[in-house]
Amino acid sequence: MEPLTGCTRCGGLIIPEAFRDVGLFSLGWHCLLCGEIVDGVILRNRTVSSITSPMDEEPFDWEQRSDADEYENEETAEPL
Repeated sequence: MEPLTGCTRCGGLIIPEAFRDVGLFSLGWHCLLCGEIVDGVILRNRTVSSITSPMDEEPFDWEQRSDADEYENEETAEPL
């Protein structure tokens, strides 16, 4: 794993750290300021986006309307 110069989240000091998971060991980086942990698995998962999120879609503007349509309807409406 190549050394990082600073935390990608806060810019703080990061140190190498060994992590253990059910008989497996991996090396990663741990930020002493904000607690961010980055290792090979985390970096790989951040680059592979297999799940789409509704937040990724363009927001629907409920206020958007065509003023031309509104004026057109007023002109064609018969007076009461």
